Formats: sequence, structure tokens, C-alpha cells
Amino acid sequence: MIGNYITIDRIIEKINRFKIPGGYWNIEELKEWTYDALSAINDKTARVRASQLVEIVDNKAMVPADVEAIDTVINSSGKPIQEVLPHRDLDEGTYLISNGFIYTNFDSGKDNITINYFTVPLDENGNPLIPDNRLYISAIEAFLQYMISKRAFMQGKILAQQLQMVEQEWLFYLPAAINSQKMDIMKDPNRFGRMHNKFIH
Repeated sequence: MIGNYITIDRIIEKINRFKIPGGYWNIEELKEWTYDALSAINDKTARVRASQLVEIVDNKAMVPADVEAIDTVINSSGKPIQEVLPHRDLDEGTYLISNGFIYTNFDSGKDNITINYFTVPLDENGNPLIPDNRLYISAIEAFLQYMISKRAFMQGKILAQQLQMVEQEWLFYLPAAINSQKMDIMKDPNRFGRMHNKFIH
């Protein structure tokens, strides 16, 4: 365990005991499915803060790949710039996020920006950390089992009823995990207020 998180190794250990005819997976798939499950839960309380200096070239730059939500964007003078809605003109001191890029009205090479954002915490191997919450862990395990079963069903290795049983378990734990998150936010609403409506996913 790392702080209030567990590593994906604990999830993998459990999934390795999940036996299904024709079921197979690899570590990268498990990582991707874990991200998908965390995205479905949309846990704002499990994010951590990060910051990255980005060079603006031709008025744009790629948004860091691990961004889950933008907090603030700061220009090289230390002043915050504001986000605008799509299809609006970029005035001075504004930016727009679109298709994985951040667009500004800076001239090429004239400025860099610092993006302060929220992201999923990672372990030393770059794998997602999972909140040490029984409902979260059960939901992620159920989703991984569902994805493995779905593949086996597509290959004709299991019956539709077997897939449905695994899917129902995922659909049971998903709202339970979401409600658990809401309870955490209700306990400390100010902590997560600034993140409202800023999530990219």
C-alpha cells in the first residue's frame, strides 16, 4: 500500500485467480481497463495535483497525456490565463482546449505556459494507484472480469448468461463506488469545489 492507495498488483493477483474458458489478457490491457473503470467512477477525490511547463509553438501545444482536469494555466509572467468556450475568439490572456491541444493567442516562440492540473496518481512503475476503498477495488475487479468475459463471449467460449452475470456484478459495484465518492465529497465539499466542470474526460 502507498498512502491511501493500493497498487495494481493487488488487482492483478485477484484477476489471476479468475478462471474463465478462453479468457486471456495482458498487463497493458489490465492497466487500460483499470483507467477505464476509474474514469467510469469519475473519482474527483482520488486525483493528485501536478504541474508541467509547456512550450507554445504556432499558438498551440499538446496537453500533457496524464491530465484528468485542468486547474489553472499560468503564462511566463506568472499571470493566470482564462479558458474560453469552443468557437469563441481567443483574446489576450485566454486559452482553449481541443482534441488534446491547448491553443493560445501567443505568437510562436514568445511564451511558455505552466499547466497546473489534476491526474491519477501513479506508482514508481507508472501504473495507476487505486484508492484503498473496498467498493472501488470490488468495482475495478468486476470491470476487469467483465472485459475478460466479454472477449470470451465474442469468441464463443462462454454463454450469454455467463457474461450477463459478470456484467451485473460490475453494474452493482459501479454505483456503489460512485456513491462512496459522493459521501467523501459531502464530508469536505470545499476541497473539490474548484475541480467542478473542469474534467477533460
